[in-house]
Amino acid sequence: MKYFKRIFSGLLALIVVIVIAVYVFLLTQKPVYNGTVTLENITANADVYFDDFGVPHIYGNNEEDVFAALGYVHAQDRLFQMELIRRVGAGRLSELFGSAMTDVDKFFRMLGLAQHAGWSAKEFSSHQDQRYYKNAVAYISGINRYIESGKTPVEFRLLGIPKEKFTMNDMFLIVDFMSFNFQMAFRTDPLMTKILKNTGARYLTDIVMGTQPGTLRVPSSTDTAKKTLSFTVDQLFENLPVRPWMGSNCWAVAPSKSKSGKVLFANDTHIGYQQPSVWYEAYLECPGLGLYGNFLAGFPFPAIAHTRDHAWGLTILENDDLDFFEEKTDSLHTNQYYYKNEWIPMTVREEVIHVKDSGDLKFSCRSTVHGPVCSDAIHDFSEVTSAPVSTCWTLLQFPSNLCDITYRLAKSKSMEEFHDAISGLATPGLNVVYGDDAGNIAWWAAAKLVKRPPHVESRLLLDGSTGNDDWCGFYDFSENPHAINPA
Repeated sequence: MKYFKRIFSGLLALIVVIVIAVYVFLLTQKPVYNGTVTLENITANADVYFDDFGVPHIYGNNEEDVFAALGYVHAQDRLFQMELIRRVGAGRLSELFGSAMTDVDKFFRMLGLAQHAGWSAKEFSSHQDQRYYKNAVAYISGINRYIESGKTPVEFRLLGIPKEKFTMNDMFLIVDFMSFNFQMAFRTDPLMTKILKNTGARYLTDIVMGTQPGTLRVPSSTDTAKKTLSFTVDQLFENLPVRPWMGSNCWAVAPSKSKSGKVLFANDTHIGYQQPSVWYEAYLECPGLGLYGNFLAGFPFPAIAHTRDHAWGLTILENDDLDFFEEKTDSLHTNQYYYKNEWIPMTVREEVIHVKDSGDLKFSCRSTVHGPVCSDAIHDFSEVTSAPVSTCWTLLQFPSNLCDITYRLAKSKSMEEFHDAISGLATPGLNVVYGDDAGNIAWWAAAKLVKRPPHVESRLLLDGSTGNDDWCGFYDFSENPHAINPA
């Protein structure tokens, strides 16, 4: 009996020691909320105060110092989140999680988000004289200062992640991944085509392909369809280590409708519960800037915020700016496609995916005049066609200017300035709602809305060979739906 008591006492003592050791280790991993940190390229002191909710309030003498401090505290709280998101967009998850993520990596490599982010960063870097560029550089320098001198997050230790400096490309990779989250066509268009092929056109008449006047729209479940019509993209969403961002609502109430005689404003981004949260709250103040906002991991300017002058929020517009084109090829020349009466060679980009639990995986990414050949990564297209299917997406046709736009939104001093800033947005499509202390409220559908030939049903596979189904351009922003101080 004494023998068993000794064993029990020993095990209990060992458990206590382990618990204490884990507790002490976790204490060492906590963010630093007191003390002094030296940042490079900072011109004066920037003071950071954390409130009871852990929200940083940053005060400085100029914008660059404030954004450098934001980058540092953002990284100490969310470095692993930043790391995952940039790896998702670049198709580099297999380096951490092994072969279970190769299909996800192939999908994002196929889209070419890394190449698009590089294009956006190059275009952005041509504006080095602009304040938004300098602030973005300062923000990235703050992230990198933490990577160099801050604590290594426990996730990095567990997964063996090497700490790599952040770059301008990474900032735009995060923007591109956000845009992908807002794109519903990857789900709807293959589903509509599969219904047409498997059940016939008669069944499509039960599905409202567009919005009809007077239609009452209510939530509905697609679980039944998903059980019988599963797609690679649905599986991709389920396998991602960061949850997708979908849905939102926003309200702006005019002063004439409020008891205070001031604008009432509320925005709720309906993003699925996750830890850490998608948004990072922070308050920034320096001469010329007083801003409380919600920031994306690795991005310097808030997508949702308010100043002393105005507030703005957003929801997903869900505009249809992505189409799939069925290309015509022949069995002897699979990397050539027929377009407008001639055979054209596809552009081929070779990618190498490093896989943690196996050897490197080589993957060819093909593109046509319409865009990347997505059927090389979305295998369910083989159930509806044996031909290559290309992705025509507005995102890939313009370098991202979201960094410029979000900074200008924060600095706007009038509704007219705000309108001018938001009018330049190409992707992602957003409902942007606005209210200010002058009593103005407004809503804009902010995006480049696609012009299509009248005969095209954009939720089905389009003919890529004749050019007859090709896009006709984009509507001018002045033609987008909007409401400014509505009656």
